[in-house]
Amino acid sequence: MGDASQSRVEETNVIPSYSVHLDAVRALAALVVFLGHGTSLFLGTTIHEQANQALNPAYAAANSYMPDNYTHLGHQAVIVFFVLSGYFVGGGVLRAVRRRQWSAKYYLLQRLTRLWIVLIPALFLGALIDTAGIYLFSNTGMTYANLWGVGLGSVFNVNRVWFALSSFIGNVFFLQQILVKSFGTNGSLWSISYEFWYYIMFPLLLAGFMPSSRMLRRVCSIAILIAILIFCGKDISIYFLIWIMGVLTYCLPIGITQALVRWITPMMCLLFVAFNLYAVVFPYNIVASDFTTGLFFSVILWLLLHFRQPAHKSLYRFVFTRLSAMSYTLYAVHYPIIIFFSAWLIPKLSDRHFSLYSVGYLLAAYAAAFSISYLFYRCFEANTERVRRILSVRLGIS
Repeated sequence: MGDASQSRVEETNVIPSYSVHLDAVRALAALVVFLGHGTSLFLGTTIHEQANQALNPAYAAANSYMPDNYTHLGHQAVIVFFVLSGYFVGGGVLRAVRRRQWSAKYYLLQRLTRLWIVLIPALFLGALIDTAGIYLFSNTGMTYANLWGVGLGSVFNVNRVWFALSSFIGNVFFLQQILVKSFGTNGSLWSISYEFWYYIMFPLLLAGFMPSSRMLRRVCSIAILIAILIFCGKDISIYFLIWIMGVLTYCLPIGITQALVRWITPMMCLLFVAFNLYAVVFPYNIVASDFTTGLFFSVILWLLLHFRQPAHKSLYRFVFTRLSAMSYTLYAVHYPIIIFFSAWLIPKLSDRHFSLYSVGYLLAAYAAAFSISYLFYRCFEANTERVRRILSVRLGIS
């Protein structure tokens, strides 16, 4: 989840059109994840299951349960985030190195403040909501009944409490999907550990292959990178290549005329949506699908970068710049809230189907989760730059 403010053209006060378009992409990707999590909890079916039932009924009948090794829209939205992160963060590293302004300490401060200012409060909020859900709804909801056994619902069993505490601390230090699971019900946190380790891997990769670096520094950088890849495991290591797609997109020259790019870009966007819908309705291996999504979106990202004219004030710009600004908070906070409301409003699994009241409850849960996420954004993420300035002064990092 890279900072949108790190795009290439921001030295002036003029906002280029492509910056607004990338804000729209970030916002829409976050909304896809947000909206997708509510459907199964309130309507008894996910977006990809609905699409299968409508467009591929034979497959839906034969595969009533969608295994995790097949793709779905929320997961594909995370792939878009990875490519954008590679572009913003990796591109920022390249820009700083070229200008001889690279500071490892300041870079680490930037990355940690970006992640922790949302992640740590989100973990505390999730612990509070999950604990309340366990005590109120563990008799009616399997999600909370399962959590009771891992410590969040017990203050008496020392082993269980330690298990929950170790999971919390592991998530703080980006070890989910490596040494611990995502904390509590907040399964969305899996991708944040991927992001953090990519932030560490890329400067090491760059230092290891820079001709200007001393041989000892290059060897040490590559050795540390290999150690991190082994520690993180196969999945995180493989998906680093998708993150790198964003970096490579940053390096590509701008070389298409405005007339041509205005004709190609909408067509490519439609094809991208069509491909992802196809991958949902006719699922195949998730790694192959994710790499295809990453490559496809990298092309779209490159095309969007051609829109360099100043962005005029409009409703489009107003809405998506604000939604993009809170996209990380929305992603990190919403899931435990929606789960809590589903256990409260529709406790019986048999009642989770399409009906007027279940749709009404779902919309109410979305509104509550979005409102809480926005308040969280105002309290934490919106103050990221202020916190960075304070810490950089106190720590003497610039």
